[in-house]
Amino acid sequence: APVGFGELDLVDMFLNINKFEILPSFDYMIDHLKNAPRQGNGRQALRLIKVIGVSLLDKSLDHLGSDPLDLYRNVLLSDLRNFIDFEVNGNNLFTAGGFVFAQLIGVPIGGKISAQIASMYLMVREIKFLRVDLHFQKVYLTRYRDNIYIIGPYLVVRDRMVVWIDILSEIYQIPVQFEQFGSSIDILEVTVSVQPNSPPPK
Repeated sequence: APVGFGELDLVDMFLNINKFEILPSFDYMIDHLKNAPRQGNGRQALRLIKVIGVSLLDKSLDHLGSDPLDLYRNVLLSDLRNFIDFEVNGNNLFTAGGFVFAQLIGVPIGGKISAQIASMYLMVREIKFLRVDLHFQKVYLTRYRDNIYIIGPYLVVRDRMVVWIDILSEIYQIPVQFEQFGSSIDILEVTVSVQPNSPPPK
């Protein structure tokens, strides 16, 4: 069967994120990571150790750095939480026309970690609410920043596009709009398509 590609967009993502859900999303993500089994061979930049934060000794386990331990700072989860709170509610000022303004809704546009905060919020919504029984059985769904890609049988993707827009708008609590659909799709300036009878990658 021919393959269809659909692209949807989260409308004004930074402005439409509920800022009051950001810190609860951080708390949820930390609990999720604590309860998830650790993958791989231990090479990860941050290892969460219950409630004490990032262990100084863990730099050797994760093969990061070779300097003395006293040159490394123990980052507590409370430090990370306070930093996110500051970025959202304190570091939200900008100037225009000689005046200083504060962005009162959403995630600060142009903030140092606004993209990471937005991704965390969206990931939590996906973990909590995106389930396989939401009509996604026959398609592959993925997201890059504020773009959502749906790949599957051509007619299935085409005919259920409006349904997925409604479902994803409810999941993310952000309006979702249609961007493009076809037998190929442009992703990050690269055209992606499926060629019939093409050999699998080696």
